Amino acid sequence: STPSKSAQTLVNELKLSASALLVDELIRAWILNCFDHTEKPQGYAAYFGASFMSHSCHPNAIWSFAEGTKAEDTFVLRARRDIQPGEEICISYLPEQGLLHAAAARKRDLQSSKSFVCTCERCGPD
Repeated sequence: STPSKSAQTLVNELKLSASALLVDELIRAWILNCFDHTEKPQGYAAYFGASFMSHSCHPNAIWSFAEGTKAEDTFVLRARRDIQPGEEICISYLPEQGLLHAAAARKRDLQSSKSFVCTCERCGPD
């Protein structure tokens, strides 16, 4: 496998001791596990707990900031609906407005941004 030109540029410009191929793999892992953080300026963040959660287009939980508290920079997990004992806790990898789109559009968005085809209860198998 050949590293991307961007990864090679990062290695060269920053004089990294890591290989460009490793930098490519790390960037891919970060992109697939990051979430929108801010809109202006556009920013992304990786959160440890959220990176282990499965996606659903009918999520039973949502990550949000603890607004209106002293810990406004704290990321909290909240139930969107009742969660039964033993039920997997799932979040949406799509922004809230993305959940309003048709299944084909949601699948396309997830394929391009997270590199998987959604087969959740709302999207169904291909």
